[in-house]
Amino acid sequence: EILDLEMVPVVYSAGMNYEVSPWFNLRAKASKDFRIPTINDRFWSPGGVENLLPESGFSQEIGAKLHKNTTQFTSSFDATLFNRNIDNWILWAPAQGQPFWSAFNVSKVWSRGLEPRFSFFYKSKTTENSLVIDIKVGYDFIKSTNEVAMELPRREVGEQIIYVPLHQAFGRATLSWKNIVLSYQHSFTGKARGQFGDINSYHIGNIRMQYFTGWKKYKSTIFLNIKNSWNVNYIVVERRPMPGTHFQLGIKFSFNNFLNT
Repeated sequence: EILDLEMVPVVYSAGMNYEVSPWFNLRAKASKDFRIPTINDRFWSPGGVENLLPESGFSQEIGAKLHKNTTQFTSSFDATLFNRNIDNWILWAPAQGQPFWSAFNVSKVWSRGLEPRFSFFYKSKTTENSLVIDIKVGYDFIKSTNEVAMELPRREVGEQIIYVPLHQAFGRATLSWKNIVLSYQHSFTGKARGQFGDINSYHIGNIRMQYFTGWKKYKSTIFLNIKNSWNVNYIVVERRPMPGTHFQLGIKFSFNNFLNT
């Protein structure tokens, strides 16, 4: 790639996946990372900085997966350990003495963590009227620290980057029968550091209901989403409260191959 008449560094990666047994896999990956500032990072008005430097660095990860498959159910447990060292990390934060946010480069960020995942899928029959249960659970431990002291926002060496929570978790359970689907998703976001103080942890629950119907080549889906179903009072960014319980009702209509004979 060529950016501003200069060659972008070659980005490369190498990985491996080893099947220890039919139910156990190991994997590893290492890569060179390079990210060009987006148009918003450079030119958003106000706050964009035209002369932002691109992010660059290296990342490594190792992982393992246990899985079991039968005719009626599938289950798996997957865990990934990762490490990333990034120079010129691009961060948006409140500008000093200004009523808007601005982008700037953090000289060096070290990000590392653990991401375990569990999934379970069950189908009672192979017919259209089967009962389907789909469960997914995950947890993220992400330690992202600046390795050089910062003045804006002021952070000492080793402190967590603002708005990056140390702990996050999610779970989703979906129940399907015939043309009806009911899904509940729950997420937990741990405490994070902000520009002016700590941001409290919060739980969010979302509900989705769907009904499928169709005739010949025509299909439609009617859905209802209930976001923040527990009406939690929370914020992701300081001084910007998020909405309470809100709803989304819609219908999707599709047709396939209607021009084909």
